[in-house]
Amino acid sequence: MARNGASGLSESNIHRIVRDNIEAGRPPVEGFEAFDAFFDMEQTGRSELIHNYLRFDAFAEAYPDAKFIFNYRDVNAWIRSRLNHGRGSYFYRMSRYYDTDADGLAEIWRHQFEEHKARVETYFRDKPHRLFVFRLEEAPVEALCAFLRPAYKLKPEFWKKTRVGSATQVHAAE
Repeated sequence: MARNGASGLSESNIHRIVRDNIEAGRPPVEGFEAFDAFFDMEQTGRSELIHNYLRFDAFAEAYPDAKFIFNYRDVNAWIRSRLNHGRGSYFYRMSRYYDTDADGLAEIWRHQFEEHKARVETYFRDKPHRLFVFRLEEAPVEALCAFLRPAYKLKPEFWKKTRVGSATQVHAAE
């Protein structure tokens, strides 16, 4: 991120702070004004799930000039990725939280995926200039960079494709 002129924060309690801000009617990232972008707005634990990404509407309303990137892929590939994430540690935490096996978790996630996708599409239907659908299978890095201009001048040459499991991933090169 630094190469692209953006700073980053890796602080586990940010998830609780964001959740608490939303629940209290405050802007979601109040207290983190120095930061430009937020992603992976999820925290998972044995007894607590915080899915701030599901509150994209609260972010959009609090920050009317904000742009949103919806990472999208085939639902079956997404479920496989989640099952294998962290060498299975994510699956382990989620299966304990939901008290189910891989098949049950896959069904829960399939429902969550479809519901979230529908909510995003509905919410941004009349605001298409604020949403970029980043289809991981297609990896449209140049289009993503164009979407974020002029506020951010990301450079496509700093992005690369890698293979993780059976899915192609696109990320900023290290």
